[in-house]
Amino acid sequence: MNSDPTRQIIENYRQTRYLRRASDAELEQRLADIVNNTVRVSVDALIVLVKGQTLAELCVRLTECAEELRLRHGSYSAKFTGKPFKEMLPFDEPRRARIKRAGQPFSAASPRCLLRFGRLDHMQGLFNEGALMIQPAKRFTDSDIFAVQDDECSIEVKGILSTEEVRRVVANPQDVPDEERDHVFAIRLSIDAYGLYCLGKTPELRMIADWGATGAVIINHPAEFEKRLLCAVEQQLPGARSYFADVTYLDPYFPPSGVPNVATTKHFRYAYQDERRLVVQGADVGGGKLIRMGPLDDIATMIHLDIF
Repeated sequence: MNSDPTRQIIENYRQTRYLRRASDAELEQRLADIVNNTVRVSVDALIVLVKGQTLAELCVRLTECAEELRLRHGSYSAKFTGKPFKEMLPFDEPRRARIKRAGQPFSAASPRCLLRFGRLDHMQGLFNEGALMIQPAKRFTDSDIFAVQDDECSIEVKGILSTEEVRRVVANPQDVPDEERDHVFAIRLSIDAYGLYCLGKTPELRMIADWGATGAVIINHPAEFEKRLLCAVEQQLPGARSYFADVTYLDPYFPPSGVPNVATTKHFRYAYQDERRLVVQGADVGGGKLIRMGPLDDIATMIHLDIF
């Protein structure tokens, strides 16, 4: 029996090579996505590894991705541009310096809190008046939004099926030719328009940069906050169906056993955000719907990031 865990991962991967049809650019992006989620930024701006099962699973995916590059090109670094890493990872010194100056107030945050980052005036409105904007999901692809741009209205799963696997899932298996070849599939699941409001569950300070934040609000009593917001939405958007949910992060090469809820599912690239969100369906929020639920000073803390 092979006792080397890395060698075992490589041998297992060689049996499937599920990434064999991915382009070199897709592989490099996948490497960046994986590495991006193996680290977090602490409140003193140190880049530290995540812990536990999450790290173990990411290390397996990292090894598999690197092995695919090696099998193709003879080394792990061939065809490596570094561009996705420069765009995503929190290693640049200006960003780390700002996080270090701003991070101290977050060190006292409860492990069971919610956090919202954004423009200082927006965060003051949230803290003082309970004022927040429910955005249409399609808005998150716009370049002027103060957030990471991504597609909140669809999610993709992809992979490779053998001839026999194709026969098991199609209505006309007799028409599938006998030749052995890869059948590459990509399925994009979409959802009709909906509104959302996003919060973080942990003080991941990369969000300061992701949101271009000059202010933040720490919700110290999440259950009370959610209760108030759901009540306000019910009053101000009659007939809307609204709920809170933790976001599920999907690896497109490992489709779930059931159909994912697109409104609460994102690419695993963004797993470090550890997001919880309000979803609002069955109501037209236009270009954004302003909701007011009253002051939050009894359940929240306001942080001025612009002074750091």
